[in-house]
Amino acid sequence: RDMESRLQITEKGVSISVKENDVIAAFNMSKENIKLNAARIDLIGKVNAEWIKSGLLSGCQIRTSNTNNYVSLDDQFIRLYESGVPRAFLGYYRRDDGAVQPTFILGTDEKTSAPAGALFMSQSGAGWPQASANIGIGNGIVDGLIQKSVYWEMNRSGSSILNANDYHVIYSGSGNWYFRRGKTGLYQSTLAIEDNSSDADLRLPNITLRNSREAGYTGILQVKSPVTQNGWGAVQGNFMSPS
Repeated sequence: RDMESRLQITEKGVSISVKENDVIAAFNMSKENIKLNAARIDLIGKVNAEWIKSGLLSGCQIRTSNTNNYVSLDDQFIRLYESGVPRAFLGYYRRDDGAVQPTFILGTDEKTSAPAGALFMSQSGAGWPQASANIGIGNGIVDGLIQKSVYWEMNRSGSSILNANDYHVIYSGSGNWYFRRGKTGLYQSTLAIEDNSSDADLRLPNITLRNSREAGYTGILQVKSPVTQNGWGAVQGNFMSPS
């Protein structure tokens, strides 16, 4: 095979080239630019650079800072570190059953053995009828699975499940809560709780129950229905303290 090497030095720069048949590698250096042209360039050792512009970086790990506060990009995993401790993770892990579990974690990463208090957002079964996603607070690991003390589960089938090991608290600044039956835009009926600070109403499909904070009405349950028309009927009970 024919091989040709050339070194050219001019007043404008230096040029080195190696050619074999139709394959050529070239090194060109001027006062403002260094250009390497080859099918593959192997660099051994550390490279310090202020700026790297590339179409594709493959097979590398990226660490954004030499301090203990940095972002790590390793294969397909992204981790955020603070004081050398992982505080967030974006990637996936494999469950004991072999399924891939895409996961976003705040507070630690997927390698943790103590996930209590970390926030987990995960999804499984994309493209399948039983696909689901959930977000919740970790409480431990049992048989390799993250256990959550509070979590919200969403299913492709249309179900939404909110779980809490303790109690649920729902606040509303306006004092109004609405529970609607039917799909968005096609509501068929509404169950409502409305509290205007004087009266608290439970609005059912055909009747409304009211208890008031106004003097003289605190121990009375009022009812509005088609029978009472625009007025309120009253039901007064004998409220007794528990023995």
